[in-house]
Amino acid sequence: MFRFVRCSAASRAAAFVLAFLRDPQQREGSGAQLLIKVFGLTAAEADVANALCLGLSPGDYARQTNVSSNTVYTHIRRLKDKTGSRRMAELIRKLNDAKSAIVATPRS
Repeated sequence: MFRFVRCSAASRAAAFVLAFLRDPQQREGSGAQLLIKVFGLTAAEADVANALCLGLSPGDYARQTNVSSNTVYTHIRRLKDKTGSRRMAELIRKLNDAKSAIVATPRS
């Protein structure tokens, strides 16, 4: 999603563009490992967390992985407990924030 902003004539000389591109279908291999370390997730919980961050619904994830929807919702309940989240939107925000913070941390 792009958002265009109009600039005044005086500020056009200092205008810049910043774009983040990401393939939502590409699985992040290290993303699961980062979430496991940050929140103490199991591998299965981390897989569900990554799927939610990529925009998959719990039902879609269950169908794609041949796991029962009850199992997926159990993982989501545990994800909420481990992240201190009460709602799904809050959970996804915290997961994305953690992944962004870790990726943005400069290396020594």
